[in-house]
Amino acid sequence: MKNISIFMLLTTMVVGQIPDPPLERHVDPKERSRIEMMKMWRLTEHLNLSEEQATKFFPRYKGLSEGIEVLNSRQKELVEEFKKMMEKRDEISDADFNRMMKQFQEIEELKIKEKFKFVHDLSDVLSPEQRARYIIFEVRFKRELQKALREERRDFPFRDRDKPRPRKRMRDRW
Repeated sequence: MKNISIFMLLTTMVVGQIPDPPLERHVDPKERSRIEMMKMWRLTEHLNLSEEQATKFFPRYKGLSEGIEVLNSRQKELVEEFKKMMEKRDEISDADFNRMMKQFQEIEELKIKEKFKFVHDLSDVLSPEQRARYIIFEVRFKRELQKALREERRDFPFRDRDKPRPRKRMRDRW
């Protein structure tokens, strides 16, 4: 039991470090809804949820998703503030940058804590094996979704396939 708890703690911290795919930039609301429905279907299948488990699990899962979304939107606001600060670099002190970076880090820590609390609180709904399967599912689903989005961008229909895309250097991307 102790090993399972340690495994879940470490795995949850790893899951918390994986950035959420930026769906709102690449997917319209209809498509996003379809992705969320597919995710729920696949989660039900992957975790082998009973009807009773599903009725307890998905409301909690939706609550976690909404909470994480609020934190992500606050982080996006901070990124926009960072951009504005960079334009006025001469007027902004290092203390201001440090304050903002600390806020960003605190939000990231809150997201990790929320995810860990969520998995821990599922002990009354899911078995330890199902909780471990959930963690594995989240990592794989995010990876697959990011891969699909990359492929979709690469196969964008209006791009002239005869002309190679210019390669941007990393510093040009920012």
